[in-house]
Amino acid sequence: MVDLLEEIYAALKTIPDAEQVNYQYPQDWATLPAVTYYEQSNTEMRVFGGSNYMANVSYQIDIWAKMPEQCRVIAYNVDDRMAALGLRREFSADLFDPSGIH
Repeated sequence: MVDLLEEIYAALKTIPDAEQVNYQYPQDWATLPAVTYYEQSNTEMRVFGGSNYMANVSYQIDIWAKMPEQCRVIAYNVDDRMAALGLRREFSADLFDPSGIH
């Protein structure tokens, strides 16, 4: 099984504009911007001799902020750090909640 959660957390912690980095949801909604992450799926693709040698793994990384500009700056940083880990972005979308959180 492939597990990159520790590496992803360490990379996200280096983003200077993120006030907090948490698993799944921000711990403190008053302290934004925040970056959250979790493993979305982890599927064994190829096995040889009883060992998994290929997997399809996806992680979701969300940015929570009060201003869309903050999301954009952090998104560029997230993209750079994930690419450095050999990961690629599959999807990106801007969302807005009526509570004022982007």
